[in-house]
Amino acid sequence: MAQLVRVQASNAWGHAYFKDLLTNSRNPLTWVRRLIVFVWMVTLTFGRVAAQPPAAPAESRGIWLTTVQGLDFPAGAGTSDITAQRNQILSLLDTCTSIGINTVLLQVRTECDAFYVSAIEPWSRWLTGTQGVPPARIWDPLQFTIDECRRRGLEIHAWFNPYRAGVSNSASFASNHPLYTQPQIVVPFSTYYWLNPGHPDTIPYTTSVIMDVVDRYDVDGIHFDDYFYPYGISSSSPFPDSNEYNAYVAGGGTMSLGDWRRANVNNMITSVTALLAQRPAKSHVRFGISPFGIWKSGVPPGIVGLDAYSAIYADSRRWLYEG
Repeated sequence: MAQLVRVQASNAWGHAYFKDLLTNSRNPLTWVRRLIVFVWMVTLTFGRVAAQPPAAPAESRGIWLTTVQGLDFPAGAGTSDITAQRNQILSLLDTCTSIGINTVLLQVRTECDAFYVSAIEPWSRWLTGTQGVPPARIWDPLQFTIDECRRRGLEIHAWFNPYRAGVSNSASFASNHPLYTQPQIVVPFSTYYWLNPGHPDTIPYTTSVIMDVVDRYDVDGIHFDDYFYPYGISSSSPFPDSNEYNAYVAGGGTMSLGDWRRANVNNMITSVTALLAQRPAKSHVRFGISPFGIWKSGVPPGIVGLDAYSAIYADSRRWLYEG
């Protein structure tokens, strides 16, 4: 409104000035001088108005490079042909640039494993065939992808599964997998192993893994997908966190089981956000989450079905509101 008033006032002044210019300036030199002043005034006024709208934000067009079970990379999961693996990444990134993709989300942690050199968690079995066994010639898929993304002007985000510890609980796990190094936080559920979101050691452990990547690699973002509590929890298939919830209640906690579980996930999100904020040298690193479509069944009216709020205890609307 203030801008509009200024423009209207300037227009009124300009109209009066131009009228005086035409009626009272018989001296040609004076007329020219006044005309120059008038043109300068109009240019300044409308130039300032034209500069007001902010620039449109850059559009993010991303692609997921899924590494669990070699769904996108590496082709023929568990092969040890490093040259073929590198060439596959190059081909995938060339495809990204050719179709207008500008952001790559590389899955670097699928089941408490690593697609990068890590002192905390084991090499992924999807990369080498056996969890914990390094590539025959040491190479770092994350660093390689970062370098190649930079050459193509692409952003690179590291995609983590924060809780899944084993796609199959019948698989073989390396000695430096949390099943052995942090057994207190790993629980079986259905055919999986899962990090227990309700255990107090889970957040410090998982965030240490994430921040290790943030500190050592030039990534543009950290990303979670839609895996929080596992799908399929029910009264007949309960998630094994009763000890932690009972301890919470015994300590005076009043939240329902569902609210307590959502609070556990919220605390993970808050912790990652806070740790990123403590790293001014990494202020450009963004934190994103991709929950699935229905926040809560019936919201908005008519939208019903499996929802993140009740099924996996992810309160995505709260994250949006609270930033």
